[in-house]
Amino acid sequence: MLHRVPGALETVSRLLGGQGLEEAWEAVEALDSCYRILDEECTVHAVIVLAAAEEPRDLLSGERRARAAREAGRALREALERVRLVLERPGVKAYYLESGAYVASYVGRRLTAASPGDVMIPPPLGAGERQGLRLRPRSASHRLDRLLELLRGRGCRPAGRRRC
Repeated sequence: MLHRVPGALETVSRLLGGQGLEEAWEAVEALDSCYRILDEECTVHAVIVLAAAEEPRDLLSGERRARAAREAGRALREALERVRLVLERPGVKAYYLESGAYVASYVGRRLTAASPGDVMIPPPLGAGERQGLRLRPRSASHRLDRLLELLRGRGCRPAGRRRC
């Protein structure tokens, strides 16, 4: 999205105070990994580190976050290998995945990026994920307002954004 929205990259760069976008992204991934592997103690530790950080590189150190990042990376790779296409119609693809880690959003973004012209229904949260099963329609090129309204009108609880 940073490359598609005019001025977004410059704004983010300015907000980072001269830090590189790549380094900032690594810091986000390092912090996010505790949450992805559903390690509550690690997540609390990451919040404490975030509160004390002065720049992105401050977030990259620490064996605990490094271990969580390795575990999260492994969970993401495994999820991408195991995700199953369960429905394919013109312009729509639906997938299913069960995982013991919180990876549905990541997998959904990857699938959406791979098929930007389609409306994707990425894997719902699997059995190991705390929020239960929910539809999460995404699209890189379509507004999903009407689809989300239709799903809600039929009693579904869709999650996600109007655009991906």
